[in-house]
Amino acid sequence: YNPLDNATLGVDAQDVQNALYIAYDGRAVYRIAVTNTGNTWLNDVQVDDQLDGCTLGLIDHGDGNDSMMPAERWVYECTLDDIRKDVRNTATVEASVINPDGSSTSQSPVDDADVANVTTAALPSVTLKKYVQPVIGATAYDASDDLSLGQDANDAQTAALISYDGAAVYRIVVTNTGNTWLKNVVVTDELDDCSELTRIDAADGDEMLIPAERWVYECTLDKVNEDVRNVANVEAQPVNPDGTPTNQSPVDAFDSAHVTTVPRPGLSMIKAVQPAATAVAYLPDDLLSLGQDSQDASTAALIPYGEDALYRIAVMNTGNTWLGNILFTEELEACDAEIIDRGYNIHGDVQADYDAVMQPGETWVYECTLENVEVAIRNLAHVAAYPINPDGSSTNQAEVDTQDVAHVTTEALPAISLRKYVQNADGAQPYAADDTLTLGVDAQDAANALYIPYDGSALYRIVVGNTGNTALDNVVLNDPMTACNPVRIAHGDSDIGEILLPGEYWVYECTVDNINEDLRNTAEVEANPVLGSGQSTGQSPVDAQDVAHVTTEPKPAITVKKYVQPGATAQPYLAADPATLGHDAEGVSTAVNIPYMGSALFRITVQNTGNTWLKDVVVDEQLPQCSGFTVIDRDTGDDYLQPSERWVFECLIDEVTEDIRNTATVSAYAINPDGTPTNQSSVTDLDVAHIHAHEGHSLGNFVWIDDGNGNDSDRNNGIADVGEPAVPDGVVLELNDATGQPVDLGSGPLTTTTSDGFYLFSALPAGDYQVCVAAGNFVSFGLLETYSVSSGAGNEADANSDGDQNNNGRTLVDGKICSSVVTLDDQEPVSESPTASGQSGNDAAGTEDASSNLTVDFGFVPTYSLGNFVWIDNGAGDADHNNNGQWESGEPGVSDVKLELLDASGQATGITTTTRNGYYLFDYLLAGTYQVRLAADNFAAGGVLEHYQSCDVNDETNPNRDIDHNDNGLDSNQFDVNGISSGIIVLGDREPELEQPVLAGRAGSDGSRRADRDNNLTVDFCVVAMTGVGNRLWIDEGIDSDTATTRNNGIYDEGEEPLANIMIEVFGEGQDPDMDVPLATTMSDRFGCYAFDKLPEGRYYIHVPYYQTVLSGTEARPLYTYLSSQGNDGDTGVDDDQGENGINYPFIGDLSGLMTSVFELTAGQEPQNERQCGRGTAVVVGDDSFDGTKDIGVLRYMELGDRVWFDTNANGRQD
Repeated sequence: YNPLDNATLGVDAQDVQNALYIAYDGRAVYRIAVTNTGNTWLNDVQVDDQLDGCTLGLIDHGDGNDSMMPAERWVYECTLDDIRKDVRNTATVEASVINPDGSSTSQSPVDDADVANVTTAALPSVTLKKYVQPVIGATAYDASDDLSLGQDANDAQTAALISYDGAAVYRIVVTNTGNTWLKNVVVTDELDDCSELTRIDAADGDEMLIPAERWVYECTLDKVNEDVRNVANVEAQPVNPDGTPTNQSPVDAFDSAHVTTVPRPGLSMIKAVQPAATAVAYLPDDLLSLGQDSQDASTAALIPYGEDALYRIAVMNTGNTWLGNILFTEELEACDAEIIDRGYNIHGDVQADYDAVMQPGETWVYECTLENVEVAIRNLAHVAAYPINPDGSSTNQAEVDTQDVAHVTTEALPAISLRKYVQNADGAQPYAADDTLTLGVDAQDAANALYIPYDGSALYRIVVGNTGNTALDNVVLNDPMTACNPVRIAHGDSDIGEILLPGEYWVYECTVDNINEDLRNTAEVEANPVLGSGQSTGQSPVDAQDVAHVTTEPKPAITVKKYVQPGATAQPYLAADPATLGHDAEGVSTAVNIPYMGSALFRITVQNTGNTWLKDVVVDEQLPQCSGFTVIDRDTGDDYLQPSERWVFECLIDEVTEDIRNTATVSAYAINPDGTPTNQSSVTDLDVAHIHAHEGHSLGNFVWIDDGNGNDSDRNNGIADVGEPAVPDGVVLELNDATGQPVDLGSGPLTTTTSDGFYLFSALPAGDYQVCVAAGNFVSFGLLETYSVSSGAGNEADANSDGDQNNNGRTLVDGKICSSVVTLDDQEPVSESPTASGQSGNDAAGTEDASSNLTVDFGFVPTYSLGNFVWIDNGAGDADHNNNGQWESGEPGVSDVKLELLDASGQATGITTTTRNGYYLFDYLLAGTYQVRLAADNFAAGGVLEHYQSCDVNDETNPNRDIDHNDNGLDSNQFDVNGISSGIIVLGDREPELEQPVLAGRAGSDGSRRADRDNNLTVDFCVVAMTGVGNRLWIDEGIDSDTATTRNNGIYDEGEEPLANIMIEVFGEGQDPDMDVPLATTMSDRFGCYAFDKLPEGRYYIHVPYYQTVLSGTEARPLYTYLSSQGNDGDTGVDDDQGENGINYPFIGDLSGLMTSVFELTAGQEPQNERQCGRGTAVVVGDDSFDGTKDIGVLRYMELGDRVWFDTNANGRQD
């Protein structure tokens, strides 16, 4: 990290596209820069990188104190090791705001966050770009200036010009554009005669091309005497940063370059002009600073009379050759042109003293000033030049030239405009410069006159604009209405000056009150043309005018509109919602259908559509039988109907039995706002409404059992196949509206029941409905309690599709099965079959076929249940029956055990728990294959089976044998991770009968209406309590400070050497270690500790195999020359936590090795708080079920002896 070099911070990998590549198992160093970007001091700076394996350290503390000054930066760093997947993490910072003296500013803390992405996905990529330029005049290579590379002559149109027999220098740029390192970079160029390709820029200097690194190569081609196109190629091998390959294919790239020896000279010119007094400074990057390109008279630049004109002329080399002997001429003798820019765009600086040669693309700019312009002027500028080679020699081509013209005029063309607008002052909008609608109405003629109520007020807004090319002064607005005194409310350029500049607009406003006659008036404006300096142009004033009309002529008008809707479903009236009025049934084709004997609600709107007030409003419905005719909306509440005001009337016709066409009329008299008459005739209107007495619609059809009628392929296919039976009579169906609410046509929610499987809802108004099989059918002992809706391919999700004899029922929601929304109208399907009447399309209720929909069918399939019992296999006090995998009377069930139902793919599709007696049940299952699993979290800490495991004998691997009262759990060594599963169960064939015990108490019953043959209550699980045993192996040689009392005392004394890596076995009582396989094995750890976990209750002994006590060839096994220590009554088997429990069985050298005596393990009754070291954190049984007292101490044994002989000569020596 270098605080002066931001590049040392690393890559700003904010998004996935810019993720930094880190090789698999590699390391990433994160550097986090926290900067105070505000203007206050900060303290309590808290940075959190949210990467568990990355510990942040502060590597740059700014000025070193705990406060962060404005603009101060701190840098943090952490390293993340062993990256094996993509990582996206966010760093956050929060700090408190303080004053420089450390006191709080009482502002909330400030915070920020930033993201960094790393990826282990290697995405190698390389690019190559080839540039060319003539050797003569070639720019020296500069790594910081891409222009020094040369010309990107990628195609023939951009070919670089090399003079005949000249030399070309190629520079080739190779860049690593991927996220992996590259090596073995090989660049080839197809030009045989190009001098040796040399790397002139190796970036960091090594042979690895790291991401974003660039290398530059160069070669020179001499004696170019024809056009040349050639391609350069690069290939490289992706590697990890340590140089090892990524095992990806090499990456490559290529690019072409063109050179030509055909010179194509070209020149262009732009001549621009502007007033010198207001000329903008020349900017080489801004063409507009040249001035106005006034090529013809219509675009002539206006130069105020007697003032100066500034000309700027840009000359450009538009060819591919260099140009020399450049001759610029300007026809204006009084305009002495000087060069002000001789190639900024090539040389990078505005200077007039560069060389006299113009390179391709170079631009020169000339400038001159013409003083005292008094007449219009048209003049030409001309430039000519000779094509040359870069060395200055001629190309022997003719000169090239060009010219351009510029026009100026001193003719001032002043012009002014005026537009007058008007609006009702009552409710007028405030003026907004960006909204022309706020000006008002452009009422230029009588036909467009704005109506102002009698004695009302009119607001005028007048817009004056300078539409000429000169400034205007002494702007005078005149409005002949004495009552209107215009005031300027908008000043255009905001300078509030008295000069109206070209393009500027001013806005005036005035109000005329108490208008009691029609008005036509004209506003006028006049102004004097002036120069920018304010001096008069000597021209006549300019003027404009505009007219506005207002009228108070009363034009009374009234409109009546009649609406109708079925009374039973009429919407409450809402003034803001036109839909609540009903249907505009003006024609027979739009007549509203009213159910036969139903009611029709009429609503009539009366609106003042004129400009006068109305009174004596009389509405005649002309329907004597329409009762309760009353006004329900009178808007302002009085008896006057003001302009635009609307009143609403309402009446109801009961028991409609025939079609009705009737007309409503309205009449009213026009008045002035003060109530006096306008002495005009009354205004009238009428409207017609039609209703059609409709006998209604019907909706129905068939509910059946989708059991396939013995054909498995037709079972649960969603189609009513031949022979499949109807549901029992009495299945209840409900009718809901489109929102799921019950339909009530006046006698309560509509329901019906099946008969031979058929159902029908009749006499329904047109509209949207849902048919539902009611929830009560599925409750306990309901007619469909044990059935589920069909789910086959024949199901019809959209009941409006009108498919017949297929299932329209969807998933169970709120306890019931419903169709989708069905729209009833007079275009329903016809000739549906079968029907309750036995006749196609006949609903047996007299409904027209096209008005009945008899396609909404429901299919149901029988379901199955699966259960039964989880118990503790403790033998009910009989040790002979403990852990035998068979349930004996008295063995208890386990409550609250979580069980999972798995489908054929092994995915969990259901969860349940056992009752207080240990029973469980999965219900409403379709035919298929399943497994039941005791969930793993039963065995976790705190789980109901935390100290239990599966019975390990008599497991039934095939539960389809339907054997009852036995264990179906398949043992798993990782049941605390994977749970305990049954084998695969097939439901759908005839299931076992008369199973017991069962939850319902009745043999074979799952507690529902389901037949015994449709449930399997044989999938039982037994568990046994888990226990454990262990402790320590050590060498009982005593401790140095007290060998006499601690050696061979049978007690582990602190400091005695543990025995590590010793094989230890556990056997059940009665097993022979020489003949039988141990129940489990383990190795002692470096402390000599061991443990056996998950052992069922029972009698066991610990055994150390003999082979560890012998000499194998020349290799001494770990217990060679050791035997069990004898100092502490080791063979009693008592849980005294002091005794050494090892015994020599039966003596050293026997093939049976070392062992303890037999001991008994009982869950919940083992010693507690013993000095156990073997139990550790991996043991899942509790302390009261783990015996940690089985220690084995050993002692090195000695040998003593030699020879017994007959000492025949009695000399005491063996001669």
